[in-house]
Amino acid sequence: MVLDLERPSNTDILLLRSGDKHTGTILKESISIRTSYAQLKFNNRMIAGIDLEGGAQNIESIVTVNNNRFSGFIDDPIFVFKLQTEAQIKVRRKKVLKAIFRVREAERRGIPQRQFLLLKNGDYFSGKNMNDKLVVATTYAKVPLALKDADTITLIGEQTPLTKVVMQNGDILQGVLET
Repeated sequence: MVLDLERPSNTDILLLRSGDKHTGTILKESISIRTSYAQLKFNNRMIAGIDLEGGAQNIESIVTVNNNRFSGFIDDPIFVFKLQTEAQIKVRRKKVLKAIFRVREAERRGIPQRQFLLLKNGDYFSGKNMNDKLVVATTYAKVPLALKDADTITLIGEQTPLTKVVMQNGDILQGVLET
């Protein structure tokens, strides 16, 4: 499931704002999105769905095959779509509500789990933190931590956020992240 729709294994789906539904193949090899934190480009093999509904803040989003979500503004103005009848159509992004990409064989074999980030804007994604160690300044000491020993790290607040670290052994540490 992605964007409240079942992902088929044999076709892509293009849902239009008009209520039309097309099955076939999305031909564009990659899709770009401008988020508040980066310009990102995804090969369409990594995309499960694109939501262009917009909502109250007119934000669009890409959901990847490993269930990551990136929101912002899709740069590509046109979806090139090959219908199952072999006809090819070009649909302006403004006319598209959702694009659902077929399930690919590589997904069925599983995607390895990695570290996971949840951002304040609601985006979430997996990856690998490039820092092996963190330093948290508490009221009593600067505490060095090995990232592999942390279970969760939560940043609370805006400018200099309070950092709460829950270690895998259950210990809790609170302070300011210096890293």
